[in-house]
Amino acid sequence: MLGIFNVGFLFLIFFLIIFIYHLNINNNFFLNNNNIWSSSFECGFLSQSFSLSNYSNTFLILLVFFVIFDIEISLLLNITFNYPLYNNLIFYWIFLFYISIGFLIEILNNFINWDY
Repeated sequence: MLGIFNVGFLFLIFFLIIFIYHLNINNNFFLNNNNIWSSSFECGFLSQSFSLSNYSNTFLILLVFFVIFDIEISLLLNITFNYPLYNNLIFYWIFLFYISIGFLIEILNNFINWDY
């Protein structure tokens, strides 16, 4: 029981050290707190500077395909455990066909670069 208390106490000390470190480094909490309200920076909005959009359609498409491929891998790993559901295997093969078509679209649109 005493060992659990020691681990909890060490965790609390470690957490407090990290908390104070982040307060000091990220916010300058202990040094200067007066210029926060005089700044126009709020919630990531700077009104006096240029607005740059870092949105990328390629990134969005790759993100969607990554999520779908991740679902496909999880389905492939679990198909051996789903023996009673083999009567719905045609839907699984249709899903794999759509995934293959999506992969071909990625290759044809040069989203995947094999040359490094």
